[in-house]
Amino acid sequence: PEDAKKAIVTLDDYKFDKNHSLSVSPYPRAQKLQELTTSEFVEPQPAPFVEKPNAMSWLEDPSQRDQYVIRQGKETEVYWFDAKNDPVIDYDGSREKEAGVSWCEYYCHWSPKGSYLATLVPARGVILWSGANYEKTGRFVAPDVKTVMFSPQENYLITN
Repeated sequence: PEDAKKAIVTLDDYKFDKNHSLSVSPYPRAQKLQELTTSEFVEPQPAPFVEKPNAMSWLEDPSQRDQYVIRQGKETEVYWFDAKNDPVIDYDGSREKEAGVSWCEYYCHWSPKGSYLATLVPARGVILWSGANYEKTGRFVAPDVKTVMFSPQENYLITN
């Protein structure tokens, strides 16, 4: 009984990551839960739908300009460019700077179709950005990540 109590104290609410944790119940409570009738069960409500940004928004540029990204020192900036005009900054990480967070510390890489910009923050892993406003669309924990590569259809990514 003492070992079981220690196990419950140690393991209950153990965090696997930001969204997943372990819930531990003593065996007598589990037996009581098994005796519940289905009429007592209340189905949880699904989370509201949140639309993801349009990852191909850059293709809708009325001037049909190209985009490129520059890493200089600790700065990462995305620019629009056409041959007729000077480059125009599209995004420079200003939201992240205001929040006191770096949106890229080491390396960045476009996906093959240009849908995502992957930025590397070695302490946090790979962060994917997409849409017209460069919204965070994914984060992959990869401690000490050095580089990232996408599959040709952008279904997978690998790191080292």
